[in-house]
Amino acid sequence: MRAPFVTNRKHDRRFVLGLVGLLCLVAAGALAVVLAGAAGGGPATLRAGGARHAVNLTVAAARAGTTAVDLTVTGADGRPSTPDEIELEVLMPQMGHVLSTVRPSATSPGAYRAEAVSLPMGGQYEFTVRLSGPDGDDRVVFPLLVSG
Repeated sequence: MRAPFVTNRKHDRRFVLGLVGLLCLVAAGALAVVLAGAAGGGPATLRAGGARHAVNLTVAAARAGTTAVDLTVTGADGRPSTPDEIELEVLMPQMGHVLSTVRPSATSPGAYRAEAVSLPMGGQYEFTVRLSGPDGDDRVVFPLLVSG
């Protein structure tokens, strides 16, 4: 015995294909929202460590354009560290571009800010923080996906 709501096989097939198509569109829309949120250009905070320092890097807007970058540097003991020199280098490794090298300004002990860092296009970037001080040199690298 057939279910009372089924009229014929041709109608059933169209209904099922339409339903599957609708579900695929809903899933694709949900995926687009998730991906847009992940690389949506909002603030991004990353943490990494080198041999002598740990660094928090915060990019104010992870999207193409000009943005501020804040750095917090701590020593092995977890206290704010003030290296003699600090440099921020911005690269796009897949494109072979070194985009800029800036010297962030100290805002407080262990805290630094680079005001106008240029991110000319969306894509995969590397932010390299170079630190020099009496304890030696350190290099900390942060990968970041920037939206277009």
